[in-house]
Amino acid sequence: MQTSMKTSEIAPQSALRHRRIAPMTEEVRFVQPRASLTRAGQEPHTTGGLPAGTVNKLTKTRQLPQPQPRGLMSDMHWSLPAGLAMLVMVLVFWLGQMAINWGMTTYDDIRYGRPRTVQADAFVGHESGQAPSHFIALNDHGRIEIIEFPGGDPAHSRIFMGPQIWGNNADLVPINISFVPSTTDPKLKDMQISFQNTHILFRNEKGTFVMQNN
Repeated sequence: MQTSMKTSEIAPQSALRHRRIAPMTEEVRFVQPRASLTRAGQEPHTTGGLPAGTVNKLTKTRQLPQPQPRGLMSDMHWSLPAGLAMLVMVLVFWLGQMAINWGMTTYDDIRYGRPRTVQADAFVGHESGQAPSHFIALNDHGRIEIIEFPGGDPAHSRIFMGPQIWGNNADLVPINISFVPSTTDPKLKDMQISFQNTHILFRNEKGTFVMQNN
């Protein structure tokens, strides 16, 4: 059955009471997500109530650029490492020279001793028997001395004075002695003394040796 409503039964709008409309507010809640399952042996990852992406963004925005630390080499002038390298090279060169000189001196000590001494036997025409003459050449504080013991007659030994050696460590200079055929008599031999690329000839004359002046 239809019911009809009369116009008079509808209350006018002025008769309606005015109700206050409460302001609409939006409540924002942060829901803490459940800890995600991770692999065995790892802690679950949580963000403390905020989505992981939001925390990362906030962290990135709050970080300030840190100044890069400057290394020690960046503050040095190029001349400092270059000077140090040259100093090291000079030191290595000096140590090498010292090692070479020490090695040569040690070798001469073993071979010639101190004072530097060398000995030789030769038939020079001064012998009275079948034994050769014996010669000893030594460096006596830079002065060269040669001692001859004639074969078969050592009692008549003779000493020949050679030149003086000058310079640092002159007493450590080794001496060599050798004998060469005489230009005046093929039966005789001359004596030659060598040191520091210098050769001194003692000519065999009248049963003795005479140093030749260059």
